Amino acid sequence: MKKLIVLVAALMLFGLLGAIDLEWMGEFRTRGTAMYDDNSEHLSNYIDSRFRLEFDANVVNDLDLRTAFEVGDFTWGSTTASYQVNTNEAYIDYRINSLGANLKIGKQYWADHRGLVFDYYITGAILNMDNLAGFKTDFGMMKFPLNNMHSTWWMLNLQTEAPVAWGITALAGYVDGVKMETISALPYVTLQAGPLNLDINPFLDYQYRREEMGMGVAVKANAGLGALEVGGDLLFAAENGLTTLSSWYQNGLYLYGIGTHHDGVNLYWNNPYEHNTDAFMSIVGNMKYAVCEQGKLFAAAGLLTDIGMEVNVGMERTLIPDFLSAAVFAAIGIHDTPEQNDMMLGATLEANF
Repeated sequence: MKKLIVLVAALMLFGLLGAIDLEWMGEFRTRGTAMYDDNSEHLSNYIDSRFRLEFDANVVNDLDLRTAFEVGDFTWGSTTASYQVNTNEAYIDYRINSLGANLKIGKQYWADHRGLVFDYYITGAILNMDNLAGFKTDFGMMKFPLNNMHSTWWMLNLQTEAPVAWGITALAGYVDGVKMETISALPYVTLQAGPLNLDINPFLDYQYRREEMGMGVAVKANAGLGALEVGGDLLFAAENGLTTLSSWYQNGLYLYGIGTHHDGVNLYWNNPYEHNTDAFMSIVGNMKYAVCEQGKLFAAAGLLTDIGMEVNVGMERTLIPDFLSAAVFAAIGIHDTPEQNDMMLGATLEANF
């Protein structure tokens, strides 16, 4: 923590002296859950927090520096709680005007369109081109551990808004010194028709090591009807599914998925579409209703094959505009295995500055 304080003080001092053009932002989040498990007849609860601080600095013309630090998530009352400062991002961003591109080198954030394969921080280099044959284009080389070994992954991402919003992400990776892992292709298209927004994201995944082909599709739809917004989320994966690296696909559930206001419960999720032996399907319907200018009610209900079903409800509210917000939510999960039902109450408080 002392090292972080010293670094932050140094960055701010350089900014005050005009040596660099410095912008900063941060987030503090605390969340808690209480859960009752029918199987064990046990009531458990926990609260955790995290603090993030991000800096963007223009060092010289065409050269920017970004750093982001995190303390947490640390669990309240844990005897093993660690308050170690983690470096989420640390990279240079160099503008190459002759190519109309930016080259980012270091630790940085990257995600595919729906977070089906990857949605986290990578270490590597990514070239972002403004226009390549009408597409915004990303070329990337990423390295991170996989199965306790180093791996290297190559990424190509194309996206455009004409004639409709569509694109494709392709990934190819191998374990260093071992063999090829997979080649994945994830095209998508987003269609708008009046109040209806429809996003379709199929995927193909050839798994060299397993000598198998996986495939499937993720579909998301939502429509705004005044103060009411309704939507649906479908994920289907045929046998063998998809190879995930650090996925964060959100289906809107809390016990049987990853929800907006809590991503750490997901008791039975565990990426069931990855290398699944049988076809897997998740169907979730959701709604959100603005009860006032600063508050919305939300609810979702979903069914997952070989896992169970969940219903959740909650309310999100802005406490201080552009700074502090809170949410409370509850969920009940009915597991396919008898007597393994769960109930959860939760709350999240988040400050952004």
